[in-house]
Amino acid sequence: MQIMAIGFLFGPMAAGAAAGVNFTRLGRPQLQWPCIIMGIVLFAVEAFVVVYVLEEKAIRPVGMVMNVAIGLGFMLFQKGDFEAWRAKYSPKPPQGKDTYRPNRIGSLFLIGIGCAVAQVGVLFLLFSMQG
Repeated sequence: MQIMAIGFLFGPMAAGAAAGVNFTRLGRPQLQWPCIIMGIVLFAVEAFVVVYVLEEKAIRPVGMVMNVAIGLGFMLFQKGDFEAWRAKYSPKPPQGKDTYRPNRIGSLFLIGIGCAVAQVGVLFLLFSMQG
């Protein structure tokens, strides 16, 4: 659920980066960069749609729906790995293991804020070039 919330609050780039971090913590670090790159690509698609396709009054609601859908997609993509991790380590992981800590949301929000700043900067440039 954190990935979906981060996608809604901070956009697709943040959802991809947070999903990549979560995959690393779930023991699948090979999926970190593909998630980050997919988040960047999805942000580019969303930015194109928002800036060049939508009417001004539709930008905010459509952007929010797109953010939720992208966040949900990343969440569902890692659901199987999370369930496998939970089944393996429930109720408590062995001592010394790199554990997934769903309550450590501070790092995910830092990722989200950093990505949001980058996305706002790109959107500002696109809007300024358009008009």
